[in-house]
Amino acid sequence: MADHYSPLFASILTSTLWQESYSTRLLWVTMLALADETDTVYASVPGLAFQARITEEECREGLNRFMSPDPDSRTKEFEGRRVKAVDGGWFLLNREKHRKRIFDKKAYQRLYMRKRRSKNMLDMESNENLTEPNKLVKLDHVDVYVDVNKEKKKNPLVFTIPDTLDTPEFLKVWSDWQMFRKEIKRAIAPSTAKRQLKKLETLGLSDAIATIELSIENGWQGLFPIKATERDNYSDRCVIDHKAGHKFQVNEKGEKLWLCKACYSAMKGTPWGRLNRGQIEDRVERAKRVQPRKSAMEEIHEI
Repeated sequence: MADHYSPLFASILTSTLWQESYSTRLLWVTMLALADETDTVYASVPGLAFQARITEEECREGLNRFMSPDPDSRTKEFEGRRVKAVDGGWFLLNREKHRKRIFDKKAYQRLYMRKRRSKNMLDMESNENLTEPNKLVKLDHVDVYVDVNKEKKKNPLVFTIPDTLDTPEFLKVWSDWQMFRKEIKRAIAPSTAKRQLKKLETLGLSDAIATIELSIENGWQGLFPIKATERDNYSDRCVIDHKAGHKFQVNEKGEKLWLCKACYSAMKGTPWGRLNRGQIEDRVERAKRVQPRKSAMEEIHEI
């Protein structure tokens, strides 16, 4: 038995055929599946009933319904009849009409895609008069044209912090630098951030932090390597808020961990040389939260 494709439209659910009995509906779907390219179902009544899994009596009743006029049918050709008996089986009426519906849809889709491609080609030709950020570009993997800016918003460039700079101290300063650039309405583009991080990596961790702090303090939009004469001014900064250092302790690596007066006061003499920056910051924050609020006279006295 040849394998044929037969369309089954959703409109069948609202047709008069779907108001028939279960066996009649099952018989109709079976005949659609058995019909060959000439829209003919070659079978005997017992063989057709066996294929539809219904009784011969139900099969004969269904065939009579299909060959009888149907005044409520949406298809007025042949007075609403659906099949007619032929030599060796039955011929499905109006099946060619329903098949044409498929070809009409496919033709419409082809025409739609042809017009769309033509419009894209016109956009491509007028693309030369547009500025670079607004140009339309053709992607290699699909035959569509997209806005460059829109694609950048969907797939922003990703940059990573170099391993030598991936420390809590640098991440804090780098976050401050990004926030500073946003405040002056000069947000850092991903491509610019990659170049700046590559440049900072060559300076080393301490000089990279000092370079960023120097640019923020002076309101510069760019990063300029710190000079040797300025390096000492930034080597004794507080590891928490980068203010002028008041006291320091040396950690296991031999590095000086400076604290400003406020942070040193919050630590209340607790040794911090064996702590990392995150632990020091947590202790300072907890101490500040429990510290009693000073009166106005005390604040004036301190000033």
